[in-house]
Amino acid sequence: MGYDNLRLAYTSLKNKSCQDCGEAIDSQQLQLSPEENKEKFVGEYECVCGAEHNIRVVIRDEEVYSEIVLDNERRSNSTTAKNTLRRKSEDIHSAMKAVDELIAATRVLGVNWDRLIRTSDRLPGWSQRNLDLDLYELEQSADTKITLNFEKSTDVDKFYTDIHNYLSSAYTFTQVIESVKSDIPVWNSELHKEYQTHRRNNKVIEGLRIFVQHEAILPVSFQLNTDESNDRVADFVIELDEVLNLPSQVNRYPPDGYKKGADEYYSQIEDESINVSQRVAEFQQSALKLTLSILTTFYEEQKEEIEVYEAYEPIDVRKRELISKLRGFSGN
Repeated sequence: MGYDNLRLAYTSLKNKSCQDCGEAIDSQQLQLSPEENKEKFVGEYECVCGAEHNIRVVIRDEEVYSEIVLDNERRSNSTTAKNTLRRKSEDIHSAMKAVDELIAATRVLGVNWDRLIRTSDRLPGWSQRNLDLDLYELEQSADTKITLNFEKSTDVDKFYTDIHNYLSSAYTFTQVIESVKSDIPVWNSELHKEYQTHRRNNKVIEGLRIFVQHEAILPVSFQLNTDESNDRVADFVIELDEVLNLPSQVNRYPPDGYKKGADEYYSQIEDESINVSQRVAEFQQSALKLTLSILTTFYEEQKEEIEVYEAYEPIDVRKRELISKLRGFSGN
C-alpha cells in the first residue's frame, strides 16, 4: 500500500509547475517523505528560478489531493481520482517492464555472441593440439580455404551447443519484440519499418533456428579464416543442401518440412554453403541497432514520464550500462 501511495503521490504532481516562473516541476529534484501511515507525503522543492515551494500530497479513499505552496503565500491545489492516476502510472509501468524484457533478451543475445566468438577464436588452436594438424602447412598447400569436420566429442559438442544457444537467443529476441511492442508507447512507423527490415534481412538465422529446433544438431563444418587482425579463426559453415529439408517434419509440412517452405528462409543464399558465422554477425549487429533505436526513441520521447517513474522505482544500473554500450557500438 505504501509503495502504491508513493507512486500515486508522484504521479499527481506530473505537469505541475512553479508558482513563480511557471517552469515544470522536476520530479528528479523532488524527494517526498511519508507521514501519517504513508497516506500523506510532504517535501520541499526549489525551482531553477530560485523559488522555494512546500509540497503536500494527501491520499484519500478515492482521490488524491496535492498542494503546492510558494513562500507560504501563493498556492495551487488539485484533486484527482485515484483510478485516473493509477492508469497514468501503470501505462509507463507497463512500458518500463516491456523495455526491461527487451534489454534482458538483448543481454542474453550478447552473452551467447561472446561465447560464440571465443569458440571461433579457440578452434584453430584446439585443432592443432587435438588433431595434430599443421594448419600453416595445410593452408600453404591448399588452393581453397580449409574446411574441417570433427568426430563427436565433448569439446565438439560444446562448439555445437554454442551455435544452438545463439540461434535460440536470436529467436527469443524476435519473440520478445513481438510480445512487447504493443506496450511500448513510442512504437511508430519508423521503428516498425526498422524491425521489419531486421526480420527480412535475417531470414537465414530464422530458418537455421527452425532446423535445430526440430533436428537437434546443425551439421556445421569449421572453415579456417583470418579476422581483421590477421589472426587465425574458424568460421562455422554448412552446406545449403543439409538444411533445405526437415526430415522430422516432412509428413506434416510437405514437401520440405518447413511450414512456409524452405525458400522463405534460404532464398538469399547464392552459394552452395552458408557461412553461419557471417550470418550470426549480421544478425547481432542488426539486433543491437534495433534495440538502440527503440531505447533511444523511448527515453527521449517519454523523458518526463520516466523521470516520474524512476523517482519511486530505482533505475537498474545494468540497464544504463547496456544503453551506454549500445551507444558506443553505434558510434554515437
